[in-house]
Amino acid sequence: MDCVHQRRPVIHNDYAALPHRKGLPDGHAPVIRELVVPVFRGELIVAILGVGNKATDYDDDDVATVSQFADLAWDLAERTRAEEALRASEERYRMLVETASEGVWVMDGDHITTYVNEAMAAMLGYQPEDMVGQPVESFFFQEDMAFHAERMRARHAGLDETYERRFRHRNGSVVWTIATAKAVKATAGGFAGSFAMFTDISARKRAEEALERSRAELQAIYDHAPVMMCVLDGDRSVVYANRAFEAFVGRPAADLSRLRACGVLGCINASDDPRGCVRVPLLRVCGPRCP
Repeated sequence: MDCVHQRRPVIHNDYAALPHRKGLPDGHAPVIRELVVPVFRGELIVAILGVGNKATDYDDDDVATVSQFADLAWDLAERTRAEEALRASEERYRMLVETASEGVWVMDGDHITTYVNEAMAAMLGYQPEDMVGQPVESFFFQEDMAFHAERMRARHAGLDETYERRFRHRNGSVVWTIATAKAVKATAGGFAGSFAMFTDISARKRAEEALERSRAELQAIYDHAPVMMCVLDGDRSVVYANRAFEAFVGRPAADLSRLRACGVLGCINASDDPRGCVRVPLLRVCGPRCP
């Protein structure tokens, strides 16, 4: 088109007289006169807009009016495309969040829940609509409030963190999670809220607690056993001695820890011999490496 080649608006008030005009598609209205304007963004022509068949000739006033309208039309088209792209992006994001196995929790600057996904709500025994609008503090145990206040001070300071966090389930039980929290800043600065993802680690926590209970029970059995017990590692060093063993050798377990077996058991072997440890062969368990 002439306006593209000349990079300016073009008026044809006698379209039929144009020497280089081409035929019109079938069904197209006859063109008597036309005005075509380019739309610039920087140095680039991004669109053209044409109008035609005004009852009188086009003039400079028409160029100004149509050029302004063309700019507005392009801005509107750009905004519409941007909005459509944003809606599509938000929809993809929402689908990812809704189908995530991790819990997602969003709160505003007043610590009010503005969004949770299905996974987060199910983790605590709720429906999402039950949690939205509620203070996040209403899902914690009272004894955890000091820890929560510390985390909120970090969020208000704009810090991101990963830490263990426990919640109160709807039935009152404990739900342990790994939290990855990110502060959301307001446009003008300051704290606007927080976005956090949570992974349920309750099963792991229960297993750790059960293991710790087993260790404590086993320790109690060892400590109160009426026979001497001593555990050695692969280097034949003492890693554990029970109370009966401590009493027999006359030394606390803390003193025995990491000593070689030959240094402890050798003396036991020689305890009834007046010649002492030096004169008595060490126990076979000591091996040739013992002094």
